[in-house]
Amino acid sequence: MLIKTTKKLYKGKYQYNIVLVCAFSVVFRGNDLNVTARKIDNEEKLVDTKWAWKNPSEFAYAKELYNMLITMDDFSIRVESPTITCYTNNYSDIIALREIDISKVRRISVPMVTLTEDSVYMPEIDYEFRVTIGGTKHQYLDFLEWADAIDKLRITNSCREMLSQRSSYGGGHFYVNGENMLLMCRMQLAGINLTVHRIVH
Repeated sequence: MLIKTTKKLYKGKYQYNIVLVCAFSVVFRGNDLNVTARKIDNEEKLVDTKWAWKNPSEFAYAKELYNMLITMDDFSIRVESPTITCYTNNYSDIIALREIDISKVRRISVPMVTLTEDSVYMPEIDYEFRVTIGGTKHQYLDFLEWADAIDKLRITNSCREMLSQRSSYGGGHFYVNGENMLLMCRMQLAGINLTVHRIVH
């Protein structure tokens, strides 16, 4: 089982996640537990017949997962066969899901600090903000030259490459210290969609 650090909120909302290996993960598709209940009923009719496609212990695990999920208040799941990722803000839910069968747990992610929607955990970065650039339609060489002369900015290589191209899909980021410097960057890069996260340590 791998323990990872949550660096920013999952889906902009959740602090924790757990990835579980489940042979019957398909019954959980859609995030609708009423539909899941019907799928489980249908699968249960096949478990002891020649039409069963997974063994009974795997099915029993899926039922236990379902029984746990219906007791949880605020969560979201993502199904990527054969795994189910559950997102939640309740650590007790993570523990309860883990305890169903610890051998089925692939990974758990927990935050080192309480995160907010606009924050990112980066203890090794000595800046206040991480700015991710959106798609570009022309070069921003003047910005790069200006940024190189300022110690409150750090441009990553991927971001530098994207801003040097005539167009790019974006995704690179740079780091900024100070609200005023962030505002100046927004002005210099007018026309690019910028996503800003406050860095927490």
